[in-house]
Order: sequence, then C-alpha cells, then structure tokens
Amino acid sequence: MDSRVNRSAKTPRSAAKNPSSTFTSDYLDVDHWPYGWSHERRDLLVAERILSIFKAFLFYLLDQGLSQKTLLLHREHVRALGEEVIRRLKPQWRRQNMAPVLFVFIDEDGGPVIYPPTSSSKQHSFDSTCLKLRQFLLDSNRTSK
Repeated sequence: MDSRVNRSAKTPRSAAKNPSSTFTSDYLDVDHWPYGWSHERRDLLVAERILSIFKAFLFYLLDQGLSQKTLLLHREHVRALGEEVIRRLKPQWRRQNMAPVLFVFIDEDGGPVIYPPTSSSKQHSFDSTCLKLRQFLLDSNRTSK
C-alpha cells in the first residue's frame, strides 16, 4: 500500500490562513480581560491600555496564517501575561506608555515566570509567545518613528 494515500486527508495549510468568521470573532473576544486582571478600580484603565497593545498583537498573529490551536495558545499566553503585569504593576508605571512597561516583563529570554509555577515546557511555550510579542513591539516601534 502506498504511504502517500493518507496525505490528502490532512488539512491543507491554506485552510489555517483563512479561519472562519466564528473562530475570528471568538479569538478576538478579549474586551472582558481587563476586568479579570484588575484588582482595584485604578487597575482598569491601565489594563485597558495593555489590552489595546495585545489586541493589535492578536490581529498580527491572525494574519500570520497560524493554526487555530497555535493562535489560541498564544491568546491564552497573552491573557496570562496581562494578568501578571497588572499583578506586579508599580505605581510609577500607571501613567506611562504601556509598551515600554511591557519590556520590563519581557526580555530577550522571554516573559516572567508563570505564576503559579508550572512545567518547564509550559514556561518555554509562554516564553515563545512573549518573544513574539517583544519582536512585534520592537517592529512596531521602528515603523512608528
């Protein structure tokens, strides 16, 4: 039996590039995140500013033709990062532009340690998303100048 027979059963790569409108709508349904991140009322404005950056990043990822599973994984990591940023937010950062503040949490090695601590493979996956976000922010900063 020819081993190539089952190849046609695989989902073509182009299908991942055009996610359904239902998936896109669900994927981008993140406007409630700041309420979950905020511990105090004053956190909400900062969380909404962080969310605006994250939404731009999520749109960027959507345009990359990634699989739905990968997109959802990145989305979950971005949500967790937002929660961690708000949890560790220092008072002097509240009035600053949030993009530079995100660089406090994301460096060339990845993001902050996931809380509560988890497996090294999950941390590595989270760091991968943080590095993609870092590169997105750096590229956005270059093009806006």
